[in-house]
Amino acid sequence: GGMPVAWGTLLLGMLVGGGILIYLIRSGNDMSGQVSEWERSIRQGLETLFGVRPRTKEWLIGYPLLGLAAFRFQSLRRWRVGWLALGSVALISGINSFCHLHTPVIISIQRGVWGVVLGGGIALLLWVLLVLMTRIPKWVARWM
Repeated sequence: GGMPVAWGTLLLGMLVGGGILIYLIRSGNDMSGQVSEWERSIRQGLETLFGVRPRTKEWLIGYPLLGLAAFRFQSLRRWRVGWLALGSVALISGINSFCHLHTPVIISIQRGVWGVVLGGGIALLLWVLLVLMTRIPKWVARWM
């Protein structure tokens, strides 16, 4: 037969699968009708704070997953290729930023830098959480 699946693995798979679905649905250039008020306010806040808004898929998905791949947690080793593959979204998105002729190059550079800074911060936060999780009791780890 097959191998049993842990609840944590199943939930993580659903989360990643949902994220990929959202990414694929929202990859178009004209998304004004599909952006929620919550996301619109976050976008506006980032633009106000940084002057230019970093691309969401870079700072929220791509760079944090690349960060997870870079952190050498033994328990995450089997996931590393997946983190790298999904994290490549940030790199592809960064290159894509320079393909829009209507956007000045300096804006694309600024967006990319802020994406790395925010995404790196999230990756660092995830690293801290993973370090803390490695120190939790075994009965809690069983669910992850």
